[in-house]
Amino acid sequence: MREPTTEWVASHPGTRLIGEAFMEIRQAVAVPRAVDPAALAWLDGVVAQFASR
Repeated sequence: MREPTTEWVASHPGTRLIGEAFMEIRQAVAVPRAVDPAALAWLDGVVAQFASR
């Protein structure tokens, strides 16, 4: 949300963004129980990368 909001604020004088995040949206990922262990390990790594940002 920050990127499109930043663009919108830049084109609307008199508006500004709040510096720090004021809300957190929790996300979830679902996979079948019979997923390949290698695929699950890959997905776990991808999710960890995004979570560390």
